[in-house]
Amino acid sequence: FCFPHIKALNENWEKFADRNIELLMIASTDDRQSQIVVRDLGLKMPLLSDPGCQLFRAYQVGQALGAPLPAQFVLDAEGKLLFKHLFSFIDHNASVDTLLQYVDR
Repeated sequence: FCFPHIKALNENWEKFADRNIELLMIASTDDRQSQIVVRDLGLKMPLLSDPGCQLFRAYQVGQALGAPLPAQFVLDAEGKLLFKHLFSFIDHNASVDTLLQYVDR
């Protein structure tokens, strides 16, 4: 479920950058594993490592089989939450267009 979404975000990274939006990805992998992901996927966005899943717990994203589930958040410059999408089997990830709608508000 994650790979197509990560690929779409990476392919559309410029749409966020052109709006002065910082696009960050957070993974439960350690630093070494995260560096491999960045290299293998050619990520344009920073990948932050959270192997202890502290951020995942703080944002209450949920988990399955011990791994955090995907989620997308849009925050403004002051850190106010503008949009939150939590993974579900019906609606896996918020699309690039959906995220941009909240960015453009």
